[in-house]
Amino acid sequence: MKKHLPLVLLALTGAATLAYGQGNPLAGLRDAAKNAEKKDTAKDGRSGAEQALKNYYGNAAKVNITGEHEANGVRIYTADVSNTTGQSTATVTEHGELIETGVPAANNSLPQHVREVTQELFKSAPADVDTVERHVYYVTITMGGKNARLSIDAAGRIVGMKSPNQLHEDAPTNEQSTSGAQRQQIEKLVKQRLPEASVTDVKAALHDPGYYEASYNSRNGHGYIILNPNNDVVWYYVPMARTELPKAVQHTIDTVLKGEQIKATGISHERIYKVTENVGTDQITFRVHTNGDVDNITEKAEKAVTAGHRTGK
Repeated sequence: MKKHLPLVLLALTGAATLAYGQGNPLAGLRDAAKNAEKKDTAKDGRSGAEQALKNYYGNAAKVNITGEHEANGVRIYTADVSNTTGQSTATVTEHGELIETGVPAANNSLPQHVREVTQELFKSAPADVDTVERHVYYVTITMGGKNARLSIDAAGRIVGMKSPNQLHEDAPTNEQSTSGAQRQQIEKLVKQRLPEASVTDVKAALHDPGYYEASYNSRNGHGYIILNPNNDVVWYYVPMARTELPKAVQHTIDTVLKGEQIKATGISHERIYKVTENVGTDQITFRVHTNGDVDNITEKAEKAVTAGHRTGK
């Protein structure tokens, strides 16, 4: 019997933290754009999806496409992925644009704010925990004279929205700026990932103990990245021109939103914890952000395969 390997945040470094490895997060998107210009066939789409997942999880990962469907004219593949951390699931477009990527996690790896809405609420420990990396595109819009933010996936589907009040709560305006060697280390890591970024401020992350939020300017505007000194990233936002976004995202923006309301666009990566709890004979699954915000709750009657089983515990 294989020993279960608990997944801690640092295990993600260099493997599945920040899409497409340690380089500029826009590199994978540019590759996907090139794929989109090629002839569309089911074979090419499957190949592009598999390669994108290998780029993300590592070339040693085993990728098994288990399903596919279309949304807004974009073919989306679902895959089981096995690597050194265990077995997980992922979704990716035919062009290689990541939508969601996951890895099994140990219960003791949950951040404090996630534990508060799961383990401190239920009597029993979670039946299953997954770390899910969600890859979306942000559109900042104006509502009532204030900014709000829409999240759109690579297939052009609107998957979330934050109101002006929620955006204000996320901003660490009251935190003192970091200085000295700690700031230098964070700036160095940001520059490694985003060579064109000019860091303007570094503060302790409001909801992620041990992490820092680095604000920066680039040619397309203002962005930020939340990471720790060990190079683990839980969130980033990279500003982009609308013409650089995936075609499906551009189409949604052009056909659904009022042009004069749009203030900025960009690509984002965010970490979410998927926690499954047994409730009688049923199960409920929470999708919780690192700050404790519950994304949604779903209920199902069939048992999930636990992270321990998936890693051979």
